[in-house]
Amino acid sequence: MKEITLTVQDADGLSTSSSVTVTSVSLTGTWAGHVRMPSAGSNPMMFFLTQTAGGLVTGTWDDSNFDGVLGPPGEPGTVSQDGEVRIRGKWNNTNDDDFYFERASSTTGSMIDSTGTTLTGEINGSGVSHYTMIFTKQ
Repeated sequence: MKEITLTVQDADGLSTSSSVTVTSVSLTGTWAGHVRMPSAGSNPMMFFLTQTAGGLVTGTWDDSNFDGVLGPPGEPGTVSQDGEVRIRGKWNNTNDDDFYFERASSTTGSMIDSTGTTLTGEINGSGVSHYTMIFTKQ
């Protein structure tokens, strides 16, 4: 977190200031987590992400059985100013439907904690819905 102060002064020399605390984090890096599947227990999963200007996110994913692309060409994932993340995942070497990692429909606020090291969301699509995932930045 960092505090930023803006001070303005008019032509007569009167001034006023205002401060705001901001947190800036990046999704770039390796994220390790587990997808919690009701029928199959917990399955390890890795996201390898790159975040570029404008909050665009691309990368790859890998679990113990499959792998694929995140933010495929033409549809990069996004991270908004309020910390909402939405990334489309595609499978390599299968015909399975795509999935999305996104904010849980039952939650609000940032999916990224204030330290930038924990990312919480859910998997939807590809035959599943509301599979909670918690990633830790490595």
